[in-house]
Amino acid sequence: MRQLSAEGFVDVIPNIGTRVAVLPAEQLVPSIMLMGRLEQAAVEMMVTTATKADVKALKAINEDYRQAIVNQDWHDAMTADRQFHDYLISRCGSDYAAQFSDLLFAQLQSYEQSYFKERLMSDLTAYERHQKLIKAIKAGKAKKAGKLMRQQWLAQIEGYETQQRKAAK
Repeated sequence: MRQLSAEGFVDVIPNIGTRVAVLPAEQLVPSIMLMGRLEQAAVEMMVTTATKADVKALKAINEDYRQAIVNQDWHDAMTADRQFHDYLISRCGSDYAAQFSDLLFAQLQSYEQSYFKERLMSDLTAYERHQKLIKAIKAGKAKKAGKLMRQQWLAQIEGYETQQRKAAK
């Protein structure tokens, strides 16, 4: 816990406990970019070993994601999206990548909740991006799959910056 606190991942509150540290606003975009690069590399690595079962699992998770969006259930949409991304990282062959992703996601979680509540629920664009990603994985196109993953995270940055501009008006 001390190490996580020293690295800024958790806040230690004396006589109370610990909590995930709130990510300062100026660190949000760089952290999203880092997550995008991590997942880009993970997807490129997982494509080389992807199986039909992996494709089937990703399609099922993505369908749960689509259904949650259609049902306007932001919490289930966020959960399914996280499952989709976790699945990809878990199949890249690096336990460290999964651990780092979990730490980074914990930092991004409050932003993710806001994103899903305010922006995602009327938009199937991310679902469609997932579909393209699954297609690239199935075709064994590692670089294309990585590029699609990175584009998904860049779209989140664009969405965040749009929210910030609206809030400033």
